[in-house]
Amino acid sequence: MKRYENGIALVLSIGMVVLYIQGKALIFVLGIGFLLKCILCPSFSYSWKNTGTCFKTYFLSIFFLFLIPLVTFIYYLTPLELHPSLLTLWNDCILYYFLVGLLEELICRGLFLEAIDRLTQSKKAAIVLSSLFYALCHLPGVWKQAPLGILMRVCWSMGLGLYLGSLYRKSSNYLFVALVHMIADLSTIVFFFSNQTTYPAQCGAIILILYVLLGVYGWMEIEE
Repeated sequence: MKRYENGIALVLSIGMVVLYIQGKALIFVLGIGFLLKCILCPSFSYSWKNTGTCFKTYFLSIFFLFLIPLVTFIYYLTPLELHPSLLTLWNDCILYYFLVGLLEELICRGLFLEAIDRLTQSKKAAIVLSSLFYALCHLPGVWKQAPLGILMRVCWSMGLGLYLGSLYRKSSNYLFVALVHMIADLSTIVFFFSNQTTYPAQCGAIILILYVLLGVYGWMEIEE
């Protein structure tokens, strides 16, 4: 029965990614994911308890995860000439990133990582494979960029995936990791105040180093 559920979880992960890439509404895809998970994979559990304790435990790394990219964007995107409304920031940034965090963590950690973990019986291998899956999910959005830009985004996403996967495995708290994911994304709020829509190369390099360092550190802390 467990193998059957693991297979379903992997198929659900890929199916939800396809819907996500096709631009379906986040709430729709998220709702479908939770519904199918509850019906077809009832033994998969996502704990939301002790979220506050988890934030206290991993506060320092989460702080740097947000602050370093934020300061980098402010420095390289200055002058910030736009003045978005609070409603725009709420709808297009805060609420959007919260839903993205919930959805991507449900797919990549809640379903994919859990399934791989149970199939391989290796926590570290599951984190690596789920991180690779997470990185590949971002390819369609950068496919038309230069090869170096694509490689940087894959490595960037892989590092962030390792970090989030490690937090998920150490905390067993889905909501906590989804919120950390949102915090990481919120550093890009600076773009709402700038006319520039692409990442400056310097920003990409700094964030790549940060994510890889956090990812490798988190992964090395995992015990089999």
